Amino acid sequence: MNDNRLTWLLRHASKPRSLPSLIWKNIKRPLRGEQPPGAGYWNELGRALNERERYAEALTAFDKAVGITPDAAEFWNNRSNALRKLERLDEAEASVREALRLRPDFSNAHNVLGCVLS
Repeated sequence: MNDNRLTWLLRHASKPRSLPSLIWKNIKRPLRGEQPPGAGYWNELGRALNERERYAEALTAFDKAVGITPDAAEFWNNRSNALRKLERLDEAEASVREALRLRPDFSNAHNVLGCVLS
């Protein structure tokens, strides 16, 4: 999904019931021109899309987050989760290993690696 389509969808969407208010606020704020979309925005958007089982779109958002802040282990781990759901296991393993390289004590990433390898 391209950025223009994603922006249009978010501008015209009401708050999904499954999303906590804080996440929805963080997603909508850049669309109102209050701040440019940063890595946190793309990560939150990816998490929201992941929750709605829109994994390919979530992966696009996580890729943008990683592109802006490549040293954030959480972003790499979230990217790995989306890849795992898309059954792209080699890429998922590489992403979660990058998360662990950045933060070796990241227990959630260790759990994701176990899921990817099983």
